[in-house]
Amino acid sequence: MLLASCGRFVPFTKAIAVQNSWEEDELEKIQFYNSQEIKLQRQVKEGQTNIVHGQIRMDDDKMIEEIIIPKGTKGIAVLFEGKDKIGVSFELGDEFYILFGENTKRSGRFYAMAKEWNGRTGKVEYGGNTYSASSTMSDSYIQINLKKSKKLNKDSRVAKGRDVSK
Repeated sequence: MLLASCGRFVPFTKAIAVQNSWEEDELEKIQFYNSQEIKLQRQVKEGQTNIVHGQIRMDDDKMIEEIIIPKGTKGIAVLFEGKDKIGVSFELGDEFYILFGENTKRSGRFYAMAKEWNGRTGKVEYGGNTYSASSTMSDSYIQINLKKSKKLNKDSRVAKGRDVSK
């Protein structure tokens, strides 16, 4: 038997999940990756001290919390809304997730979702706070590292021949 395998990143789709009979418990074991950088920002009100994961910067005398999820960041599935939406967390804490949903108009890939879109900028719930999402988020989808294995089975035998007398 000959076994060859190689890994490659492919967009996650419902078709891949159905083809492999993956249910929620299997999807929780899959390593996801985001395809584009996601940048979240929110204005922090004075006296707010629950900033945990973001970086703070001053912008026109306003405190801005910014969370950057670089392209290719590893994530895990922490929430399922039916078969067409998955919440993927890219950092510690299951409440810190981005919701991805199947987009049938875009090859069935699971793209980042927002509560509302204003052009290409979205409003996103993340860890209990509302953030503005960068325009690159609308193009971000989840990928998996799909390892294809090809097996070649060879069964051979030697014919012993037949004797006329029997």
